[in-house]
Amino acid sequence: MDIDFSMAEALYTGILFDTGCFIYPKTTAITFAIARELVRKGVEPNAVYAHVFESNSISALVLQARVLSTLELASILMSPS
Repeated sequence: MDIDFSMAEALYTGILFDTGCFIYPKTTAITFAIARELVRKGVEPNAVYAHVFESNSISALVLQARVLSTLELASILMSPS
């Protein structure tokens, strides 16, 4: 079965998540080889990253604002040992 662009983009997105953007220790040369083949199918890594990690829905932003508004700053004094 041949992988089309939509499938390649979905697979690349999954790999991006599973590898922590390719930084987790178990990311291997095989992982990069698969990602390379998906890029050859037309996947644009920067576009996938931006879509996944740099875009938020309005509802997500509202929720984040509500959560942040409940936080309190606390100082923790540590005595020298």
